[in-house]
Amino acid sequence: MEEILPGYTRVSEILSIFQAYAHVDRAKLKKAQDIGTLVHGAIEKYFQGHFVPLFGNLTPYFDSFLNWAEGKGKGLKPLFIEERLYDHELMITGRIDLLCEWDGAIVLVDFKTGSWAHPEIWKLQATFYRELLKKNNYKSLPDHYVYIQLKPDGSEPLFWFMPVDVEDLIMAQGALRAYRWFEKQKTPLDRRGN
Repeated sequence: MEEILPGYTRVSEILSIFQAYAHVDRAKLKKAQDIGTLVHGAIEKYFQGHFVPLFGNLTPYFDSFLNWAEGKGKGLKPLFIEERLYDHELMITGRIDLLCEWDGAIVLVDFKTGSWAHPEIWKLQATFYRELLKKNNYKSLPDHYVYIQLKPDGSEPLFWFMPVDVEDLIMAQGALRAYRWFEKQKTPLDRRGN
């Protein structure tokens, strides 16, 4: 896993309190995370004009991505790909999959390889990312968010379009407060993951 600056909390950690992964076998969860990491790496290389071969069960996810990229996503102009941003005031960080110009709009795109759809949580994630862009003085802030849920059979991915809404920022701020409250409740033993 990518190293981040000490003391910073990942956006994915903040949102984890709203996802019911406690019942999922740790090995299965790790395998799913590894798939996501490898597929994201291949997508990054695609946008950089490179080819990264994928094998086995990873290939269909990339095929699903290609169905989108060479279809509905054709003509988009990447502004940046797979960039980690930090908010030094809030001590949070997030890695944005893709910020692009697409059909005349600035769009934040996130690729998902999981089988469950969590559009409410995804919208909070995108809101955090938009705020990270703002804190890092990006002039091109997204007009809307697009989540692309890649399919493990290589078929056309599911496409989630989400407009920016001021209420989402209020909810994201509340999610951060809730996460920090839960973290304060943990004992030192809990924080070590035992």
